[in-house]
Amino acid sequence: MRHKVCYILAFMFAPQEACAQVETGQEFKARVLALWNVTMQPINSARWDKRSEYYSARASKSLKANGVTVMRRAFKRDVGSLAFSQRDDRDAPDESKRAAARPTTLRIINPNYQAELSKSRRHGDGEWLMAEFAPSGRGFNEQMRQEIHLPWMAGAQMRLDLSLQDASFVFTRIDRQSQSGAGVVRAYFVHEVFTDEHNDKSIKKSGYIDFDTQHAYRPTGYRYDLSSSELKGVLWGRLEYEGEQSPPLLMLMVDQSEVRSVRKGLILGKEVHTFSNTKINSDVRDLEFRLPYYGLPEAHGTVWQDESRSYLWIAVAGLAALVAAFFSLRRARKRALVK
Repeated sequence: MRHKVCYILAFMFAPQEACAQVETGQEFKARVLALWNVTMQPINSARWDKRSEYYSARASKSLKANGVTVMRRAFKRDVGSLAFSQRDDRDAPDESKRAAARPTTLRIINPNYQAELSKSRRHGDGEWLMAEFAPSGRGFNEQMRQEIHLPWMAGAQMRLDLSLQDASFVFTRIDRQSQSGAGVVRAYFVHEVFTDEHNDKSIKKSGYIDFDTQHAYRPTGYRYDLSSSELKGVLWGRLEYEGEQSPPLLMLMVDQSEVRSVRKGLILGKEVHTFSNTKINSDVRDLEFRLPYYGLPEAHGTVWQDESRSYLWIAVAGLAALVAAFFSLRRARKRALVK
């Protein structure tokens, strides 16, 4: 009974204090997922830009910049998602090869199909070309489940919102005396992910994630060990936000790693991700998830309901309802007068 009372109090008042002595790792995970679900429910669409800088080195050498990727993401519930990506490989030996090494890709998903488009930067922007195409079928809802998220949910070098739903992701200890800042909880975890269908190979993760309990339990930092039959190492990083907005507005994410691979030896890595132009429930058009928007013919047999016509029919239906209500009210008044 005490556990249930604390659980209710935690949602209503101060979660970091209400159940400090009795909350288990499972309860903590349930709380985080429940709050994230509440945070996402009113969000119908979102878009954002991300600029990623990549650095790497072998053994004890200094990190060297080796690439930049510019991405644009957008989604709209029940309609679709898109991911634009353009990479600049700095290690290319000369400008001509660098230009050829900048493939630009665009992946769009909608209820009818999934398509990946590409174009080369060698001769200017060029035109989009179809690289892959497949019907969405029954997999659309599951695919959208993977797509609908906000940038901070992809912190700690994993999709946190999906990883926490995995039964094998277990919080082993909740430290509410974290030195990372007021209201920040350090949650220690273990997670084993199998990488083959026979469950013979797996990647094990163990460490901690810091959550800001005062701002939608947004992640602020992490550090964990990574091990498998082919590599061992440690990953760590931090996340920085703009102000105290709800939902959280991620501005910067820095990921670092030291991983020893059986094949490549010790590799040091660092990624700096800068986020901008994040818009929640903005004007994301249905057309952005369709081929004609990018200058390609629509897939054979695909029929869409035009957005403007949809709004028109909604308006007509609403007007018809008002007219029907008006005449119904007039008839009722006439019957009342006759009586």
